[in-house]
Amino acid sequence: MGNNNNGTAQIGLIAVHPQAQGKGIASYLIQVATNYAFDRGFETLEVATQYNNKPAMKLYQKSGFKIKSKQYIYHIWNK
Repeated sequence: MGNNNNGTAQIGLIAVHPQAQGKGIASYLIQVATNYAFDRGFETLEVATQYNNKPAMKLYQKSGFKIKSKQYIYHIWNK
């Protein structure tokens, strides 16, 4: 879990093995991260994910997160 020094903690990545998905593990991990951050005095908790990652978006929104901003990132591949 990162900290950007303005009272905001950041979740970098949450992942659950495909064979273990659908068992509430990701929701549990988010709850643990939330408790960890707020117990240490952070005021907010942020997470970044790809907007097209519908399972992640559903998980985070179900956990109470709201969309703060959208950024478009483009990759240029040179041959």
